[in-house]
Amino acid sequence: MRGFAERYIRTEWRGPGTYRLLRPVVYTTDAGETITAEAGMVFDWASIPKPLTAIYSRDGPHAPAAVIHDWLYEARDRPRAEADAIFLEAMASLGLPWLRRRLFHLTVRLFGGVYWQEHD
Repeated sequence: MRGFAERYIRTEWRGPGTYRLLRPVVYTTDAGETITAEAGMVFDWASIPKPLTAIYSRDGPHAPAAVIHDWLYEARDRPRAEADAIFLEAMASLGLPWLRRRLFHLTVRLFGGVYWQEHD
C-alpha cells in the first residue's frame, strides 16, 4: 500500500524547536519503496521560513512528509533531488493542496542545499 502507514506522529519535546520520534514513521512511495524514519530520530518538524509561519505551522498536515524528508536528508542514500521529489510525492499522498505542495517543494529545492552541504 502506497502512502503513510499512519498519519499520527508520536514525539517527545527535547527543547525549543527540537523533537524526538517515539515511533517510526513509515512511508511507501508510488514505486513501492518503503522508507522508515526510525524511532529516536531528532528533528525540528518542517523548516518553514519565518514569513510563512503565520500561514503554515511547522507541524501541520505536511508533518509526516517533512519527517520523511528530514530522514532522507540525514540518510544521504540518494541524490538530494530524489529526496525532494519523494517529499513532494509524500505531501500529495497526504492530500495537501497543489499550491502548498509546490511551495514547500520549491522552498526545499531553493534552500535545502544549504542544509545538504552543511552535512557533507
